[in-house]
Amino acid sequence: MNRLAALWWPLPPVVLVSSAALVAASLVLSTRWLWDQRFQEWVVTSFEAHEQVLWAAVLAAVVSCWAATRLTPTRMLFGGAHHPRTGWPVVRRHLAVLNGWFLLGYVVGIAPALVLTATRAQYGGPDVLAILGGPLGIAAASALGYLFGVVVPVALLSPVPGLGVYLLYSQSAVADGWTALLPLVRVWISLGRSENPAVTGYRVIFLLALLAACAVTSAVLLRATRRTAPRALVAVLGCLALPGLLAVVPFVRTPAPLVHDAERPRVCAERGGTEYCVHEGHASELDVLGAVGETALARLGDSVPAPRRVWDLALAGRGEDPGVVWVQLDPVLPLEPAVASTMAASIAGDDACRQRYGDPGPEEDWPEAVALADDLRWRVAALFHEEYARVDGPFSELSDAELVRWLAEHQHTVASCELGQEDLP
Repeated sequence: MNRLAALWWPLPPVVLVSSAALVAASLVLSTRWLWDQRFQEWVVTSFEAHEQVLWAAVLAAVVSCWAATRLTPTRMLFGGAHHPRTGWPVVRRHLAVLNGWFLLGYVVGIAPALVLTATRAQYGGPDVLAILGGPLGIAAASALGYLFGVVVPVALLSPVPGLGVYLLYSQSAVADGWTALLPLVRVWISLGRSENPAVTGYRVIFLLALLAACAVTSAVLLRATRRTAPRALVAVLGCLALPGLLAVVPFVRTPAPLVHDAERPRVCAERGGTEYCVHEGHASELDVLGAVGETALARLGDSVPAPRRVWDLALAGRGEDPGVVWVQLDPVLPLEPAVASTMAASIAGDDACRQRYGDPGPEEDWPEAVALADDLRWRVAALFHEEYARVDGPFSELSDAELVRWLAEHQHTVASCELGQEDLP
């Protein structure tokens, strides 16, 4: 066997190349949206590197199951006592070749997102433990599929472990404990909040244990004969014990998947008496944020109190000053409408309503003052940005000049969330 053939032997090269290409394609399509962002965040890219491996893992399980049914001598499963099947060397070779090609597809598929983030991110670096959850999730799925093929050596049933992996990896939507075990977490992540290192580290340990347990179990079953079946059963139970025990722990004490960053370095600038601050990772947005905010507040004039601090939501933590207006800087959505909506909510008394009523529940159950403050918010947003100009409500008939005068006359009522029908223009 020459060196080139060693890259795929004993599997057909067309199967491995096509599998790697499909894995790469699934990663490229799943992370394509990252390419269109105005700015890059390592915390998001590291998260997506494991969050988008579902279809790659399903494919790996199916192909590995098929390989096990074709390459292991199934006719010896119930052979004589002195006719053992192959063992660890064969399993090691099969899984090494399969996962080597799956890993190649993963690297090719995730590389564009990683390279783009490395060249454009303004803060931080890759979360290695989080990223490792991606290829290990694919490798563990491959080992599960291979084990199924050893136990049920029927090629037509190869899609079954793929379906099983799909259902298993989707369990994070059912119970929080799965977030510490599987690569799919299904949470919202952004700059200022990182994946819990304890969770990502535990996930890596569990996936490694699951991979090793499935590989060794496959080898034990392939080596077993009728005479050694009892010992093989004990060995199988021993192999599966470790991942089984590791799987129980997160459900006994459910971990927090995300943690607030201890350090939130900020960059600030002052415009028109208002301080604008962004996380260092969003430094490229500071000038735009300040310009949009200054333009919006200029339309209010001097008769209406304006926010004195407009900060990036990535800087928010616990116990922050309620007087700060928090703006979410989305890397895909336009910044101007978001700033208009957020600043309008502050001017319309949204903070005061939250302090007074908390979460008022469904919209139809809102107190009158909360409903009117919400209507006022969208009319003020229309003053700031044309996108909201078509929003109807009790304030929609006011011209911009009339709205500013009305706000000046009702400052106290608006600021204390006490609007009523008698206050309407």
